[in-house]
Amino acid sequence: DRVARMVLCGTSCGGALHHPGDPEASAALRDAQGLDEAGWVERVIPAIFGRRYIADHPDRVRAFARWRVRHPGDPVGLARQWQAYQRFDAAERIRAIRCAVLVLHGTDDRLSGMINAHTLARRIPGARLVPLDGVGHAPNIEAPDRFHAEIRSFMDERGGWQERGVA
Repeated sequence: DRVARMVLCGTSCGGALHHPGDPEASAALRDAQGLDEAGWVERVIPAIFGRRYIADHPDRVRAFARWRVRHPGDPVGLARQWQAYQRFDAAERIRAIRCAVLVLHGTDDRLSGMINAHTLARRIPGARLVPLDGVGHAPNIEAPDRFHAEIRSFMDERGGWQERGVA
């Protein structure tokens, strides 16, 4: 009742309707702890970013890998995040969503394939799917202008944040 609009990005509803992404991509992300820069570039970066972004921005990719090596995630927090990911199940509840929903999803997302986006858009009443062509699991980094423009446009529609006094 308190939400007028919702944006879902690179996700699924979990449970029986969840389609796991590329198992190698998930394993690379799960096993990233302790990798050096080369390991991040070779194994983890392709799991997070789309092929086009990696090819077009090698300096950014290496800088991201260096940053992740210098700032590793908390092992306990990461383990709990994977547990939550594996246990999450909103498959039976998503049909009850009554607010406007925008599903943004990269077509080159190896962690959560497009099939999950199609499932969300099909099962949430009135949801709108916007595929981001060639984008991986990090659209806010890979295609920030398009990502933000889609969200702004969606939120500015009648009934969006401005009418509810959230602007």
